[in-house]
Amino acid sequence: MLAAVFKGNGILNLEERSVPTIEEPDQVIVKVIACGICGSDLHALHVPPGQSVTPGTIMGHEIYGEVVEKGKGAAGISIGDHVVVNPNLNCGFCNYCKRGMYNMCDMVPTHSYGQQQDGGFAPFVAIKASSLVCFPRKVKGMVGAQTEPLACAMSGIKKLKPSPIDNVVLYGAGPVGLLYLRCLIMYGVRNIAVLDISEYKRSWAEKCGAPVVLDPTKTDVGQYLLEIWGELATIVIDAVGAGPVLEQGAYLMQRGGRYLIFGLDNNARSVVAPAHINVGELQITGSFLGKFCYPDAIKMLLFNDFHAEFIVSHKLELKDIHQGLELAQARKASRVIIYPNGFDE
Repeated sequence: MLAAVFKGNGILNLEERSVPTIEEPDQVIVKVIACGICGSDLHALHVPPGQSVTPGTIMGHEIYGEVVEKGKGAAGISIGDHVVVNPNLNCGFCNYCKRGMYNMCDMVPTHSYGQQQDGGFAPFVAIKASSLVCFPRKVKGMVGAQTEPLACAMSGIKKLKPSPIDNVVLYGAGPVGLLYLRCLIMYGVRNIAVLDISEYKRSWAEKCGAPVVLDPTKTDVGQYLLEIWGELATIVIDAVGAGPVLEQGAYLMQRGGRYLIFGLDNNARSVVAPAHINVGELQITGSFLGKFCYPDAIKMLLFNDFHAEFIVSHKLELKDIHQGLELAQARKASRVIIYPNGFDE
């Protein structure tokens, strides 16, 4: 089968790989219907890399597919089930796992499908049954493939507990930023300002329902918010991960405001005066992965008015994955969905 394999130093090659077989009783074989290109894939292909991927690994972790084969110990899964993959494996025995903090397990950065274990940029992938979450019914590939990033976004949303009376500044109109936007709208938030330096991405934020869209390099954002809202933000969400965002966003908040860092880039650095945080009693928290939110994400995707399809700009076959990566890297794409077995709709 054709597969997109990470070779190291920013290189992703299309090459022939053997179709995976079941090697452990709790494994299943998933026929990949669709797999999204994630911002972390772009970070991994950067030189130097912003995230770690083991050379020789088939990339792709935003996987939606159909179970076509199962091992004898694969409980809770049936052949024909339509599933999404929770790509992050944990040990279950460490101090963090015992406390229910599975996303903090030391295994997670070194044992993830699409980064250290073969992932979904291939027609078939072998997955542990415990890493699968079933959909109650089949959905379009471009919808199902957004479950993993939406689960991550919803994990952050649950930490923030937004309400209709909040003022939210959202940095980043990339694919995950737009999922945050759609969630905020579903939560009833009226005052949302999306900030992005890319004109293309700002246009997608408008398409996805953002009430206010700004270029932070051309607008005095704080002054503008005071003019339209009469006050600063109660919530700031960083869906970018670039160092300057924290430096800017911390000064757009009201006292007692909540700041969520979601965007992840290990090369980024920020400088913020600690006094600004403690005098303003700012609540700054991070959000990493979406371990507990897959069922919630599936429910959200099945709502008729969530419209996950609004976020998708490109649908490509696996042979065209480099085109998708180039578009995403050049900020000329929103959500790019790869179809390793051909288009399903």
